[in-house]
Order: sequence, then C-alpha cells, then structure tokens
Amino acid sequence: MLGAPWGSTLGAAFGSGGSSDTQAFLAHTAANLAKDQMGSMMVRWVPGLKALWSTSKFYFAVDSKYVARKLAILAMPWTRKDWRRGWDTVPVEGHPGATEARERPPVADANAPDLYIPAMAFVTFVLAIGLVKGVAMKFTPEVLSSVATTCLTVWIAETLLMYGAVYFTLSSTAVRGVGFVDLLALGGYKFVGLVVALLAGLAGGNIVFFAALAYVSASITFANWRWLSAALSELPIAMQGRTKAVVLAAAGVQVFVMLILAQH
Repeated sequence: MLGAPWGSTLGAAFGSGGSSDTQAFLAHTAANLAKDQMGSMMVRWVPGLKALWSTSKFYFAVDSKYVARKLAILAMPWTRKDWRRGWDTVPVEGHPGATEARERPPVADANAPDLYIPAMAFVTFVLAIGLVKGVAMKFTPEVLSSVATTCLTVWIAETLLMYGAVYFTLSSTAVRGVGFVDLLALGGYKFVGLVVALLAGLAGGNIVFFAALAYVSASITFANWRWLSAALSELPIAMQGRTKAVVLAAAGVQVFVMLILAQH
C-alpha cells in the first residue's frame, strides 16, 4: 500500500536513472524504516501504547467467516445454546515447559467479542444517519461529526458504567472474566441493529422502522445477556444473585441507549 507513493517520490528524486526494481526496493525500505521509527517513537512517548496495540490486534483478528457467523448470532441469538468462550493451552514465554490457558481470538471462536464489527457498524450508522438526513433534506456538514461525537461518547460512557458495575458490585475476579474491551465490544454491537432499523425505515417507513428497532433491540439485549451470563457463570454461588442483577442491568441498558441513539 505504501510502495506506490514512496516509489514515485524516490523515482522523482533520483531522476530517470536506475531500474524500477531498485526504486521499488528503496521505496519499500524507506517505508518500513519510517513505520518502525514512528512506531518506536509512539511506544516511547505514549505510555501503555504497546499493550493497547497488542490488545487491539486480538480483538480485530477476524475473517469473513467469523463476521458472517457473528452477524447470524446477533440476528437470531435465541437459537444458540452454547455461549461459553473457547480456551487454548499455550506455552509461557521465557518459561520452558510451562503452559497457560488463553482465550481464543475471535477468528477461532464465534463467542468471542470483537471490535471489527462494532467499529464498522459505528461508521456505517453515522453514514446512514447522514443518508436519512439527506433524504429528508435536512443534511448539513455538521451532522456527521455531531452524530459521531454523540454516539462515541454514549458508547464509552455506558461501557465505563457497566465496567464499574461489574467491578464494584461483584469483584476484581469478575473483571478478569469480563474486561473493559469485552464490554466495549458488546456495547458496540448495538450499532449493527441500529443500521438494520434505519435501512428498514428508509425502505418501509416509520412503522417498519419501529418494528425493526423493537426486534433488533430485543436480539442485541438477549445476546449480551447470554454472553455476560456465560462469562460470569464461574463466580461463587454466594455472588450469583448480584451477578444476575448486574447482567440484567448491563444487557437491559442496551434497549434504553438504542432508543436514544435512534432519535437522531
């Protein structure tokens, strides 16, 4: 992706001399050097960026098969029986012979939360709002930025709220089973349903829109409830009552948030 622009720049700098293979090699080398230098500088000056990038790569590890399966689960969650995460036993770096259990990445586990679908659905929802405004002759250049800011703020705020509820109501053990990024992904799936409802409304009018919104709100809420229930099922029996309350509240808030965001 970076080879073409870098190649043309270097070619112009060196004139017509030299082969195209040499220019391509120099371009590739220069691009990699720039990328490595930029990456090392960012890791050096932004604390925690390396760990954040490693975590992000895990949640973006998807393929087309996973995306199709995940969307099918979100569309019909009540047909799925097993919501438990898959685990693999992997060797521990620096400790020969030692192993540890790690959750499978999304590409290998349809029950794993991901950030690819929420991110794509978020962007699509913002653009869909712009389309709806355009059809209604109400579009302005500020619409997209306003909707994006509002949705992102609500998304992060509800994730922080759910994370705090899990941590303070249950325990730090529960947080290890349901991390912040997991909750961020779960909260992001609502944008899939909102996109479906908006497109349905464009095609069939207000009645179809509200019918679709009711269905996707129920399906997304049910999916989040089942996933959280499975993720927190290993907590002590004494905490099961509080666990159910937290799970129901975290899943139920999706309906409220989707209704708010749908008012755009």
